[in-house]
Amino acid sequence: MYQSKLAGTATSYDRHLFLCYKSHETWPARLEASDSDLLPKSFSAALKARKDDIKIK
Repeated sequence: MYQSKLAGTATSYDRHLFLCYKSHETWPARLEASDSDLLPKSFSAALKARKDDIKIK
């Protein structure tokens, strides 16, 4: 299907995080409110817990 490589397509500035999870249609509107599946809720909680460690550029 796709022939191009992903490596080298994003410019380096700090950090990149890619989370592949089901499809865009299954993501809840608010990650914090996701009760049907705990992965989005856990992901949101982990980011919030470390927000002071993530530098804003």
